[in-house]
Amino acid sequence: MTTKLLIVVLATRISEWVTKGEVTPGYFNPDKRFDHIVIIGLAPDNPLQADLVKLAGTEKVEYINAKLITPLSLLITCGFHSLLVRRLMKACIPPDIASQRPLAVRAYGDGLAGKCAVILGHILGCRSVASIHTTCTIDPARRNKGLKARLMDLFEGRARIYAQQHLDYLIPVYSPALAAISASYIHKTFVIPNAVATNKSHKKKQFDDRPPVKIITFGRQVPGKNAFPILSALAKERNWHLTIVGDGPEVALVLAFAAKNGLLDQILHIPQMHNEQLLSKLDHYNIYMGWTAYAEIPKTLIEAGLSGLPIVQNPLPIAIPPELTQVPIIWTTSSRSYGDILRDLTNEPERMKILGDQTRSALLEHFDPNKAGVAMADLLETGEQNFYPSARALSEDPKYGP
Repeated sequence: MTTKLLIVVLATRISEWVTKGEVTPGYFNPDKRFDHIVIIGLAPDNPLQADLVKLAGTEKVEYINAKLITPLSLLITCGFHSLLVRRLMKACIPPDIASQRPLAVRAYGDGLAGKCAVILGHILGCRSVASIHTTCTIDPARRNKGLKARLMDLFEGRARIYAQQHLDYLIPVYSPALAAISASYIHKTFVIPNAVATNKSHKKKQFDDRPPVKIITFGRQVPGKNAFPILSALAKERNWHLTIVGDGPEVALVLAFAAKNGLLDQILHIPQMHNEQLLSKLDHYNIYMGWTAYAEIPKTLIEAGLSGLPIVQNPLPIAIPPELTQVPIIWTTSSRSYGDILRDLTNEPERMKILGDQTRSALLEHFDPNKAGVAMADLLETGEQNFYPSARALSEDPKYGP
């Protein structure tokens, strides 16, 4: 029986995922389709084998430390020049891996990881695919980056141009990321959702309408994506308790505001919680509230909604994405804040249950983890998939607008 081998290329460190509790079982192995996973890390890292096995969903997993994202490699490759990167990539692939003829090379990101996927696909004679998890078009943090960060942005931008031109398939995980893809490549682009670990066991079962209303928000607390606007809007309301899961540079701002306004007994901050544990805890909450200034569909929103929680979210800085047009999300407005919405829902406890059920059903239409996993596995294995329309078909369907 032929072994199904998949190559994965990362420009991030798995050890950082572990620190943040973001090791999703089978994340690198959609539909559990592949027997052998080889992970190529471009940034120096030393992940534990147990974490690799968990991410790969198979015992047969290997990690290759390519160490491309280092000052020395930057100099050796003359700023990640294609021919020099090819030489480095070719040298890091063991002969036994090359001889197995992988089915595909999948990059997480269409920048430097995507460029390396293209090059590896050419070397190994297989298709190359990149999942795209960001729009690269909006940076609400407006960070003052140092010289090193600005140089990496420059090289990432150049790599993105190369990758999008030469990759066999571009896979944004939500439609807002189409803004980062040239219209010239729409024919080879499919919007296939990111893998989430939510399953039937996480479906909300208990509905406790006794006060206080239990609210949860989760994710990294960073500029442009944190709990401060939520907490600020709830400050004058009563009978609520907010759990904030996630660490980051904006945590101090949130906690300082809570202390100043006498709200510390109404919030619980959990710096870190493993994703599996978090999903199992969602059943204990009444509402998910989120805030982001990024052009995205937050993974946190998807996970909470698939678990059956009603969603309260600020308007995204773009038109409502087609994936969410049928989802009964309660959007905040200039005149209707998180506090106003909480007050309304508190007066109609049965509505929270109905909203949660409707939200879960609507999100399953597009974000069903099993459906997404099969679609991605089919594309990687055969170059075809039948679940999601191409980006071109999506843009031409009047149901989704222009």
